[in-house]
Amino acid sequence: MGTTVSLSQIGLYNPQRQTTELTERLFVVRQKQFESLMENLNDETPDSIPQHHLILAQRGMGKTTMLKRIEVELHKEQYRQKFIPVLFPEEQYGLSNLTKFWLNCLDAVADALDIEKYNKDEINNIDEHIKELMHVKKTNDLNEKLYRYLMFICKQLGRRPVLLIDNIGLVFNRLSKQEQHVLRGYISEKSCPIFISAGVAMAGYSDTKEHVIDYKAPFYDFFQIHYLKKMSMEEFLVLIQNLANVTQTNISITSKELPRLQSLLQLTGGNPRTSVMLFKLLVKGFSAEIVDDLEALLDEITPLYKARFEELPAQQQIILDAIAQNWNPMSLKRIAEETRFENNQLSPQLKRLIEEGWLETTKAENAKGNAYSIPERFFSIYHIMRNGSRRSKKQIIYLSRFLECFYGKKHLSEAARYILDKNFFEEKQRILALALLETKIQKHEKVKLKNKIFSTIKDLSRNDAGFLQENSYVMDVYKEKMYEKFLESLKCNNYTDTKAIIAELKSICSKAEISAIQEIVAKTYEKFDEEAEKALKHAIKLDEKNFQARFDLGVLYLDMNNYSEAENMLRTATSIDEDNEMALILLSLSLDMQNKYADAESIHRKIVSLNENDADNWILLGANKFAQDKNIEAKQAFHKAIALDPDNAMAYRFLGDIYGDIDYKKAIEYYDKSIDLNPNNATVYKQRGYTYSEMNETENAIADYTKAIELNPVYAFAYNDRGWEYAYGIKDYDKAIADYTKAIEFDEKCNANKHLLHLYRDIKNQFDKAEEVFNIIDFPENVKWLEKTLFELHKRNEGTAGEHLLRALHFVENGLTKNTQSGWEYFAAITIKLGYGQWLLDILKEKELDIILSPYYVAIQALEIEKTKNAETAEIYLKNQAIEKSGPARIIIEKVTRYL
Repeated sequence: MGTTVSLSQIGLYNPQRQTTELTERLFVVRQKQFESLMENLNDETPDSIPQHHLILAQRGMGKTTMLKRIEVELHKEQYRQKFIPVLFPEEQYGLSNLTKFWLNCLDAVADALDIEKYNKDEINNIDEHIKELMHVKKTNDLNEKLYRYLMFICKQLGRRPVLLIDNIGLVFNRLSKQEQHVLRGYISEKSCPIFISAGVAMAGYSDTKEHVIDYKAPFYDFFQIHYLKKMSMEEFLVLIQNLANVTQTNISITSKELPRLQSLLQLTGGNPRTSVMLFKLLVKGFSAEIVDDLEALLDEITPLYKARFEELPAQQQIILDAIAQNWNPMSLKRIAEETRFENNQLSPQLKRLIEEGWLETTKAENAKGNAYSIPERFFSIYHIMRNGSRRSKKQIIYLSRFLECFYGKKHLSEAARYILDKNFFEEKQRILALALLETKIQKHEKVKLKNKIFSTIKDLSRNDAGFLQENSYVMDVYKEKMYEKFLESLKCNNYTDTKAIIAELKSICSKAEISAIQEIVAKTYEKFDEEAEKALKHAIKLDEKNFQARFDLGVLYLDMNNYSEAENMLRTATSIDEDNEMALILLSLSLDMQNKYADAESIHRKIVSLNENDADNWILLGANKFAQDKNIEAKQAFHKAIALDPDNAMAYRFLGDIYGDIDYKKAIEYYDKSIDLNPNNATVYKQRGYTYSEMNETENAIADYTKAIELNPVYAFAYNDRGWEYAYGIKDYDKAIADYTKAIEFDEKCNANKHLLHLYRDIKNQFDKAEEVFNIIDFPENVKWLEKTLFELHKRNEGTAGEHLLRALHFVENGLTKNTQSGWEYFAAITIKLGYGQWLLDILKEKELDIILSPYYVAIQALEIEKTKNAETAEIYLKNQAIEKSGPARIIIEKVTRYL
């Protein structure tokens, strides 16, 4: 496992100072690229003309760490007979010519031998021989002798040198064109050194790429290029979990942290260096506001950015400041306007900033030439937040909040807490509160919110007898709360309270509703096995330690869905017989049914400790972790189950579910394995079908949904999902309607009604049927007004449509909530389809929602440009937007396009 590592030992800026052990333990991402490079090296024979390699990436993406990891690997015994790693310092500022390059190589060889504890005299001999060679007067002769001496040493060792050169662009720039040609000649020979180098990568021009892609340059088409792109969320989570392991830090990433982490990952550019900073932030605990966490990250990186920026000449600072403040890529004309520099002043400075990795280019939108932007995106955000105008800072703040909404639901809890802090409700607050009740906020927050609304409504109705009747949306909440109190009285078997609540409900409920409530009461008291309960309680009274009676009574309460009583009884039973596995399993079930997953987890761990070789026990633990969104720990449990029982289909199914949102191909692999082991589980086919749908593999999705329906003919959600594929995958609307109708028949709560509405109104133009379906759907408040807007746009009633849209926008604060995103995406698609895309953009801009909802706005604008002009122009527009906006905008575009 290795010794515990402190955070201070983890190199943010200089991985080369890390020990061999720490380098290996920290290297958990970029594994595929590392393995690919090592395979290429192994394919080289001692006398081959080698393939040289170039790793391209932005700063902080792990280039230096990759070179260090290769060095560590090549020092291992299995490679010592074949290669000698020659690792250079990250910045060779002292390098001025080819002579100095070969001297650096020889120094690095001596360092490598010192690491491997070679004989000190032999290493000293290298230094002495170099001193003798330095007496050679002619430069070309000296270069030749230094190179040949390097190869002589390596031949004597029987090991081929692998030159691990960071910032290769700096090396190229310090060598003359003639020296570059000479160098290329040396490393094109048989048995010559193998270059594995790294350089700063850009979207457009860069110093490194100039030397290897420009056909006039000495190293044109000389290197095999490997790109290190920004980390995915899955890679990021692996990195975070590994940091927790090596530092022995007890952290657990749940659904609460995921939206915040994914938002910050987007803002920092998926950069491993800033991800280490994010880990430190996670250890301390997140702030209430994402902006505060962003500020904490900025404070962490300030010394680096400040020092680098202040090293630049004054003119370059002014240019870089203007581009950073603009945030989006900036045309040459705009830069000239902002800086007041002439083009002949700007051009050489821009070229230098590109060469040094500060800038990258893309084709400018609506302007000649290129647009310039900062590739290290977190530096751009840093510069705006530290030196920008109030308006510029607001853009970052709004975007950070939008992203947190876009990637999760935490903002809903914050909104709930905001309302709970208020002493009274204004109209706007009441509407927001009621909208929140339709979302997936935390259960305890929803309970508090309902209580707050309920008590406020009671106060208002005392002073205004007509208040409830005049406010139907308030009436619904009041009824719901009273109904909850009614159910609670039944659970407590308190018939007196039940009658009093029914009497109060009669004043606000319809006759049909009251009849249904009374029927529930009758059935509840009929099925309640009073005699069994009495007998078991009597047995317990006679013997307090009667395990079987307490166990049986716990089972009885579980059958009655009285989970809290079941928990109490089974807790006592397990205190009598601490190692009774079945009692522990039922206790964990009673806790899970109450959403007490954390409490249940300790029970599951106890069950596993009793029998660590039972795969099912590990699956129960994994399912509990999965329910808590502790996916990394859940995966570990399921893999343990598979190690114990390789044919356990359920473990593979759960792994498929975990990967369903982060890695579709891996999810399919696990579902395939589960189906191979158990071909009769309808749920697995349905889940695999959904994954195929997300991959836009319509035929495979339909086939899986069909198989799920064969196995379970009343599977409403399989009908619903197959209907979606028929509608938007192959455009067979009649089959889609038939499937949606079946889905509704088997489960009215599935989404089929919504899809049916869309087909009738937006595809079939059957507005009467659409109205009928609309009237029976319980939409979230903002989505309801979006749907009303679409009805009016079909009628070309722009005025009324605009009023409805404003009602929907009333609910938008920091972004599009997770549970309403699909509604807003669908709304954008149909609005564009009906020719109202620009109309929607104008309203969003008028209300300043082009800033608050910037990725959504950018997505609609791009789609509108594509519709009115072409895809190429739309792509230029997207590339002229800050990637923090265009990244999520592209995700939105992909989702909107499905409906077009």
